[in-house]
Amino acid sequence: MLIVSNNDKLWPVGKKRLKNIHSISDIKKLYAKCGEYINCNLLKEGNIFMKKTVIDSEILPLRFDIKILYVSSLIIALIVATVSIIGVLYQKSLYPTENLLHSFVPNDIVNLVVGLPLLLISIWLTRRGKLIGLLCWPGAIFYMLYVYFPYIICVPFNILFLPYLILFSLSIYTLIGIIVSIDGNAVSNHLSDIIPAKVSGGILIGLSVLIVLRQTGLIANALINKMLIDPQELALWIDDFSIASPAMFIGGFFLWKKKPLGYVVGAGLFITYVFLSLGLIPFLAIQSHLKNTSIDLLAIVILIIMAVICFIPFLFFVRGASKMSNLQKK
Repeated sequence: MLIVSNNDKLWPVGKKRLKNIHSISDIKKLYAKCGEYINCNLLKEGNIFMKKTVIDSEILPLRFDIKILYVSSLIIALIVATVSIIGVLYQKSLYPTENLLHSFVPNDIVNLVVGLPLLLISIWLTRRGKLIGLLCWPGAIFYMLYVYFPYIICVPFNILFLPYLILFSLSIYTLIGIIVSIDGNAVSNHLSDIIPAKVSGGILIGLSVLIVLRQTGLIANALINKMLIDPQELALWIDDFSIASPAMFIGGFFLWKKKPLGYVVGAGLFITYVFLSLGLIPFLAIQSHLKNTSIDLLAIVILIIMAVICFIPFLFFVRGASKMSNLQKK
C-alpha cells in the first residue's frame, strides 16, 4: 500500500492504482481520489509525504511523466541493433574504403556488445524504480549521441543514412527530456553527503581539459605539417570539441559546485566514459586484426587506468542510490 499525505492527512492508495505510479507527479494526480485517514511513519519528499510498504518498485525523483522517453529510448535501441547488425553483415557495401571498413566495423560490434546493453540495462533498472538506472540512463543516451555522430559525417550516403540521422536526432531530444524530467533537488539532497563532489567534479573537468589539449595538439600538428586529414579523424575532432568535452566540463563544474544538475548527470558521464574506454579495447583488437598489425598494449593499459579512475566515483553514486532505496523501504 502507498500512503500519500498532504496537510497532515494520510490517504491509502489501492493496489490497482499502483501500476501507474512511477513518480511524485503521479501521486499528486491520485491524491484527490484516495480513501480514509491512516497513521504511519513518513518519509518527506518536498510537500508530499509517502511510505511504500507493499509495492516492489520505488518512487523515482521525477518531475514529469517519462513514458514517451521510454518509447524514444527503445526506438533508439532498436535502430542501434538494426544498423549495427546490417553494418557487420554488409560491411563491404556500406564501408567501401579500407579506412572506413577498419573504423566502423569494429564500432558496429562494440555498439552491439557494449553500448546497446548499457542502454537496455539503464531502461530496465529505471522501470524497476532503481535510482541508479535513472542516473545512468542519460549517460547511455549520451553514449549513442557521441558514437553515432561520425556515422553521419563519414559514412557514404546509403540506405542507413536516414536511420543514423533519426538515431542522432532522437538521442538529442531524449537526453534533454530525461535530464529535464529528473528532480535535481531531490537527487542532490540524497547524494550530497555521499558523493565527493570536489574530487568527482575535478575528474570530469580534468578529463575534459585533457581531451581538448590532445585534440588541439593533433590539429596544430596537422596544420603545421600541412597533413591530409581523414574524414574519420576530422569527425572525431568535431565530436570531442562539440559533444564530449563540453558535456564533461559542464557536468564536472556543476558537480564541483554541488549543484543539482551535477548530481543528475554525474553518474551517467562517469559510466559513459567507463564504457567508452573499455569499448575501445575490443575496438583496437578488431582493428588490429583487420589491419593485420600488432595491438597497442600501451593504449590498452591507459584505457584501463582511465576506466578505473571513472569507475571509482561512479561507485559513490551507486552507494548513494542504494542508500536512498533503503530509506524508502523503511
